Amino acid sequence: MNIYKELVTEGFSGDGRDGDLCAWTSHTLLLNMALTVVKGEAGSHSCLWNDFSQELIKYIDEKRDNTVVWFLLGNEAQSVASHIRYGKIERALT
Repeated sequence: MNIYKELVTEGFSGDGRDGDLCAWTSHTLLLNMALTVVKGEAGSHSCLWNDFSQELIKYIDEKRDNTVVWFLLGNEAQSVASHIRYGKIERALT
């Protein structure tokens, strides 16, 4: 739901506000910077996933076959913008 909220704020369509992102799966990778957390403690496992997430972003950016558009949602995601050399950063959404 937060993704749709941010997209609407930035002027994109609000379709799909039910939170169902299945239609995106054929062409979109949605990646949280931390893939796990302790229940009720946002960011609790960030240190465990930071290196992995950054390396995955660098790999995608270097090995991509097609244009990659990055939507960096939130401060933590925006902190990896310096690792993106070849992709196009369309918007940094805060």
